[in-house]
Amino acid sequence: MPTIDNVDRTYDRFEQLLKRYGISVASGSRLETALLFARHVLHVRNGDTPIKVPDDRAYWREMPGIYDLAKRILRAERVTRHKFRALLPWLFLFGSTKGQLAQNAPTISGDQDSDHVFELLVALCLLPRVGELVPDRGRGDNPDLLFRFSTGAGYHTWGIACKRLYSKDPRKFRDTVTKGIAQIENSKAERGLVFVSLVNLVNHDAFYPKTEMGYVGMRANRMKRLLEDEQRRLEQENVGLTDRDLASEFIGKKALPGVVHYIGTTYLSGPEDAPTIQTVQQAWGRGRVNQLLQAFQAGLNSTSGTP
Repeated sequence: MPTIDNVDRTYDRFEQLLKRYGISVASGSRLETALLFARHVLHVRNGDTPIKVPDDRAYWREMPGIYDLAKRILRAERVTRHKFRALLPWLFLFGSTKGQLAQNAPTISGDQDSDHVFELLVALCLLPRVGELVPDRGRGDNPDLLFRFSTGAGYHTWGIACKRLYSKDPRKFRDTVTKGIAQIENSKAERGLVFVSLVNLVNHDAFYPKTEMGYVGMRANRMKRLLEDEQRRLEQENVGLTDRDLASEFIGKKALPGVVHYIGTTYLSGPEDAPTIQTVQQAWGRGRVNQLLQAFQAGLNSTSGTP
């Protein structure tokens, strides 16, 4: 996690980017709340005022999560400028939404703006590898993402349905996947993939433990073991379909018979007496997926360094 000063400067640059495209950050919006928290932390550090929230982990998750998105968007404008305007329909969410923007933190059921920001995260990760990106226009004739992509056997029009699992009921996973398949089937896509975010079901507090003495940091190897355990738990408790059952949902459909899962969270890295906040994001496939999974994970890993 960068310093709070870096976060503050990046937020300023991000606000300027939004203004260039005619987007103002509204009072009371989720982005403004994150901006104000970052600046409040600066005052706390300077000894001007204390943080009086007994458990402020939700704020600490959200701030680096939005910072992660801001870095990705700033980089996309600089590096893939010829493709950047395709992202504009999503950017308006940062001006006004009160929904959850951070994709490393849970949200409430029915938060459609947060669902759309998951689409944006996938689009940002894949943007260097795909062409002619078209977001969902809300007309019912498009998956969440439509683009041109080659797997080595020529370019085809691909669609991705980006879904979020809110319920722990394993039957909801089947419903979520079948809705994604239908989105792709009813579109101009020749082929497709279903992406499912499991962020709402992650045990976030396990990665960011709190005791009577305060918050507890953990080494990277412990975090990785915890992440692997959490992945197994989610697959066993919430996904709830055998590989054969999962494949049967795709028979005769344009979508590949598999699902790309995504999780993200925040953890305290380093020694317990001097931890720093880190964001971790991971994707994995189940069933038959293709190079888009590798491209997505490579994109998730790409935000180290200067935005």
